[in-house]
Amino acid sequence: MAIWLAHPLLGMIVMTVPPLPNEGSRSPAAAWAGRAAMATISSASAPLRSNAFRRMRASGRSSLIDPSFIGGCDTRQATLGRSSRASQVRMPTLHTGRRSRENLDIPWVPAVGSAPSRRRGAFMVRLTRRASLLGLLIVVLSQMSASAATYNVTIVDPPAQPAFTPPNLVVPVGSTVMWTNTGNAVHNSQATAPLSLWNSPPMSAGQSFSYTITAAGTYSYHCRFHPAQMKGTVAAPETANPPSGGVGTVFTVTLATAPAGAGFVYDVQMRSSGSPWHDWMLGVTAASVQWDSTGQAKGRYQFRSRLHRLSDDQSSGYSPPAPVTVT
Repeated sequence: MAIWLAHPLLGMIVMTVPPLPNEGSRSPAAAWAGRAAMATISSASAPLRSNAFRRMRASGRSSLIDPSFIGGCDTRQATLGRSSRASQVRMPTLHTGRRSRENLDIPWVPAVGSAPSRRRGAFMVRLTRRASLLGLLIVVLSQMSASAATYNVTIVDPPAQPAFTPPNLVVPVGSTVMWTNTGNAVHNSQATAPLSLWNSPPMSAGQSFSYTITAAGTYSYHCRFHPAQMKGTVAAPETANPPSGGVGTVFTVTLATAPAGAGFVYDVQMRSSGSPWHDWMLGVTAASVQWDSTGQAKGRYQFRSRLHRLSDDQSSGYSPPAPVTVT
């Protein structure tokens, strides 16, 4: 079937449109409208479109193509098949000019979400996923920054005697301790025997030395040049999670940032309220252990651990206790 169409540059053209599926089941007007909806014509300007359609009307040929519709003013999508709805929905009005209009009812199946709405939905899904990932990243980074913080110890030379300030420090496992010499004399930081994990070189005024505590325990140290006056301790407690739970809860006790290195193990002790400490798990190489409270009495329990070197059977002091409560 041939359709007379107006083009702003080429004038009147004839387009042959093949029959559409199920065309025989629709009225002639609906078939014409269906054919018109399949043709997409771009026009340069509204006045040119209007003049072209006036010429078509004057020549006695009626156009079933609305210039505003073909020009893209109506962007709704239609499925030109049999309608799945019981009633028909009115399509955009088709007319041959500014004044004459012909209303046609043709089958219409709304598109399941327009392209803009689908894009908005996809954008919101991506935004939600990114927000979730960002929140998780913030939590992880905050925990890492808390455990990997640097704690400062100042070496001073007051008139009376040199000293570490503060002399006793409690830090989370995984923290770094930095000693800085602000005095005039030469000093150092050396872990005390028997374990002696670190031994800094001599530090002149303004120099620093750092060491990271990777396992729970209590570590004593001193200054090699002033052992009687300059002493200190760094204590790193375990962590126990959850902090409380009903009978049957499995508690996780974290001993270190990583499994024990070659030649080292972790020794763990525990006690209940009012009871003395007793060995619970010795020679542990994993970074954490678990305690199952099934069958245990309700109350408060504590755990502590130390770093143990196997070659000479030397150990750090035990860590400050980590408590849990069975409810």
